[in-house]
Amino acid sequence: MSIYAAERASDGALTLMIINKTAAALTSTLSLAGFEPASSAQVYRYSGEYLNAIRQQPNQALTPGGFSATFPANSITMMVIPPSNAAPPTARMFLPLTVR
Repeated sequence: MSIYAAERASDGALTLMIINKTAAALTSTLSLAGFEPASSAQVYRYSGEYLNAIRQQPNQALTPGGFSATFPANSITMMVIPPSNAAPPTARMFLPLTVR
């Protein structure tokens, strides 16, 4: 699994691109060190279930420590995680992410 992250300058949201390169679903716990997330994130996914479209999924519940989710086999998942406060945080080059 590969994870790429960026912080949007316009609203301070953290965007994650999570790619499961394996032939099996993977469940992982992600820690969002240095970022205070809102209570939920928007989720969009491209997978074998719908090969012709990127589909919006149910929102992912978040805690201040991060979240746990299952990523389907051979899928690409994008998550948009708003910050817990209205003011965007200062720009950072990267945020440390931990996958367990």
